[in-house]
Amino acid sequence: MFDVLEATADDVVAVRVGICTTDGFRELYDLPAEKTAEYGTVHVYEEAPNWTLPTYLSNLRGIVPDLQ
Repeated sequence: MFDVLEATADDVVAVRVGICTTDGFRELYDLPAEKTAEYGTVHVYEEAPNWTLPTYLSNLRGIVPDLQ
């Protein structure tokens, strides 16, 4: 589960992430991918309330392939 925050516009992606499944994270990372295709680079702001080790590991698993 994630919510797109009002600050999302142009080359900025702002989201609040809750408990997410692998499919949820795939959907979440489609948004920055789309913005990157449109603007070249994007700025990402992520809120993660109730941060836990599983949250961190899920997030890391989704981000690592995109890092350059």
